[in-house]
Amino acid sequence: MCQESIPVMRKQGRIVNLSSQSAQLKHYTRLLKPDLTIKELSLLMSEYNQAAQNQNVVSLGWRSMAYFPSKAAVSAMTHILARDNPHLLSNCCCPGWVSTDLGVQAGKAPKTPGESCSILFAALLCHMKYTLDDGLM
Repeated sequence: MCQESIPVMRKQGRIVNLSSQSAQLKHYTRLLKPDLTIKELSLLMSEYNQAAQNQNVVSLGWRSMAYFPSKAAVSAMTHILARDNPHLLSNCCCPGWVSTDLGVQAGKAPKTPGESCSILFAALLCHMKYTLDDGLM
């Protein structure tokens, strides 16, 4: 959807994708390749899908639950879109712990909610750059 929207977006347009802190790119070194393309990313995710069908995702360096590689792919795609479309502002937001079936498995909610999304959106409104986790999200 992002790729299809880019040709009609105005200069300084914004792309904001929703990812997850539990799917940090530093856990997926192949997704950190500086010149990674959307086509290569798509091939990597096809590899993941095939590995999932063969039940050998972990032996190929992926995490076992599909949620994590899929969100890591969203983060990687956001990096690619930002690199390839410097006239747009592309960011990924990781909202922190959310009370869902998956979130409950990670433990209890933090005493104070995460601020990463609110800080990011405030920076976007002010046309500032904000990098979380050394840009590895």
